[in-house]
Amino acid sequence: MVDAATVFAKNLDEEYIEENTVRIQKHSNVFYNPAQSFNRDISIEVIKNFTKNIESPKIFEAMSATGLRGLRYAKELKNDSKIYMCDIDRNAINSIQENINFNKIDLNKIELIEGDCRKIMISKPDYFDVVDIDPFGSCTPFIESAIISIKNNGLLCLTSTDIAIISNNPLKCYMKYNTVTYKTPAFHELALRTLLSVANRIASKHSITIEPLLSVSVDFYIRIFLRIKKSNHKTRENILKISNYFLCHCFNYLEVPLFNKSDKFRSKKVPNNICNICGSVFNLAGPYWNSNLHDKIFVDEMLKKINENSLNEKRMIGFLRFISQEIDTFLYYSIPAMSSYIKTSCVPLSKIISALFNLNYEVSLTHCSLKSIKTNAPLDIIYNIFLKYFNINRDYINLINTLEISFEENKKTNELINKNYYKKLFYSNLGPLSKPKN
Repeated sequence: MVDAATVFAKNLDEEYIEENTVRIQKHSNVFYNPAQSFNRDISIEVIKNFTKNIESPKIFEAMSATGLRGLRYAKELKNDSKIYMCDIDRNAINSIQENINFNKIDLNKIELIEGDCRKIMISKPDYFDVVDIDPFGSCTPFIESAIISIKNNGLLCLTSTDIAIISNNPLKCYMKYNTVTYKTPAFHELALRTLLSVANRIASKHSITIEPLLSVSVDFYIRIFLRIKKSNHKTRENILKISNYFLCHCFNYLEVPLFNKSDKFRSKKVPNNICNICGSVFNLAGPYWNSNLHDKIFVDEMLKKINENSLNEKRMIGFLRFISQEIDTFLYYSIPAMSSYIKTSCVPLSKIISALFNLNYEVSLTHCSLKSIKTNAPLDIIYNIFLKYFNINRDYINLINTLEISFEENKKTNELINKNYYKKLFYSNLGPLSKPKN
């Protein structure tokens, strides 16, 4: 595997596009974004781990376009895998067929299907072990048909590339994701929780539950991998995994669950809508996924099997190392944003983490933002740590005089901070490119 920027430079003047084990011929109608090579790399590793004990797994790739992803699946996944590649465009189907021949792939490993992927998936209920949806823009129009087509305990892979809409445009976000969004520095994680929420609600209509194995925010897109459980005994409990939230400009939040399990799933009473930190009126947003973003056991299994040879492999390992230590709290706190709010310089990350550990709170880094933390500490505790570090007061922050804050670094801080996350490889600096023309 090679990094996206190298792939981009290498392919500029070539007659073909090369990515890992596959070459595809370059045509005027070929849409190729090298920034998505990481998406394909990590998808292959997830599917490898997921299908390791599945005999002859059936893998469906919707909207195959050039076929690059599906061809890589055919060459890099286990030998008995069957790849179903679909596109509605006859020219795309012809291009894929050329690329199959060009790469000398066994024709028995691939089935080409021309047509609307939604109709095809609906026509094959409980058929595929893995379904991969990677469109330009939002994946929500394809989720329901994808869930129908997946076997019990199958894998659903979803990509959305419209993070800007999820993060900054409440009206469009509601139209596409049926979720009211709120602008926050933690928008990368909020985007993941938005997509998980809509996937959960769609699945619940069919008495199906979802279990996130891995959720990543990378560059301009989000990618989630879900185990699909088609047994309805946990469907009601899964509904409890979405909540509305009161969110504030001071970065405080208050969860408002949609249902109350202890009260026979009746709707939850709305609490006071005044922020206890700054006194402002909260903004209502959601519903968002309120549960875990990852399956840590699954992530650790992946980490054991990926080599550290290429830059993309190192980048994957960096992401997975971040994810393996993330704690399951709602959103993360941006240190620069919080510093700006109370008008101070940034407190060194190691000092904040040490202070929280010394107060016996949980704290972790996050793959979503390199200058942020996740913690179960109340927000006023974090602000008091900031003020204590600079030995200042702010009228709008309640000082907790009894709080004994120590910035002495400890073993847990050093282990967390000094792990090799390959941070220099985190951002590809490549964008989404323009939407391909028909």
